[in-house]
Amino acid sequence: MKVHGKIKSFWWRACKNSLATCENLFRRNCAHSSVCSICESEIESVEHMLFRCSWAKAIWFACNIKVCGDLGGNASVLKWAADMVDNMTANEATEFMGFAALIAWHIWKSRNNFVFRKIKVDPKNTLAAINQARMETSGILEIPNVHMDTPSTQEDTSTWRAPDRGHFKANCDVAMPKGGGEASSSLSDELRAIRQACAMVTSLGIRGAEVEADNKQAILLSVSESVPPWEVCYEVSDIRHFAKEGDIKLRWIRRGANKGRPQLRNFRDKEFPNFNRWGHCFVRQEN
Repeated sequence: MKVHGKIKSFWWRACKNSLATCENLFRRNCAHSSVCSICESEIESVEHMLFRCSWAKAIWFACNIKVCGDLGGNASVLKWAADMVDNMTANEATEFMGFAALIAWHIWKSRNNFVFRKIKVDPKNTLAAINQARMETSGILEIPNVHMDTPSTQEDTSTWRAPDRGHFKANCDVAMPKGGGEASSSLSDELRAIRQACAMVTSLGIRGAEVEADNKQAILLSVSESVPPWEVCYEVSDIRHFAKEGDIKLRWIRRGANKGRPQLRNFRDKEFPNFNRWGHCFVRQEN
């Protein structure tokens, strides 16, 4: 698996125990404590930060590769890496080590977000970032049969396009709590909105409808034949089933062109001012 040069550099530093963990900083008199700031119970060595901390263990377990999350009896990342690829072919070793480095990189990024930006670590968000990066690296984002509308105008001036005469189109989106920020919308919420749209057009007996959403990762997961992340497997499986049975076309559109977005936001503000999350879809037929 090919990874970015910065991830290779990071993995080399992890194997050399040269990352700026609390243990290493404390040893150099650059930190007040060597204790992990996340679990607050163990010394934050490179091995603890990447593998042994409870939230990091959950990441490795969910990634479905043969990784012993606590490193077993191995004392260092370098020895663990050498032992893991010992009986692999060159191609297998490259693929495995690339994925391991990618996972570790995103664990490191999440840890730094917690330490420096006070963003709580969340295995689901880290797993979503890992999956997105892996799809980009593996070329899944270049699926040729995905419908990708890219209006020539800028995103904020993009306009919604009506369906062809005699056809149906469903637009779906997820609205988040006020002040929570648009970026906080999770992948699972976006997929549930798409599933709701697919279920609705299916229940109406509509075949060949278009379902549009502005979350590219959600659409790509829905049309791909790859195994989805475990935390969204249920939603993706349902969407694929509805799409196959109802000949539903899944389409990604720019955020500014999503017809359902402003309507959903207005509906949220008027009817559910104190809601947590609200997903909805809007259907239109062109006569």
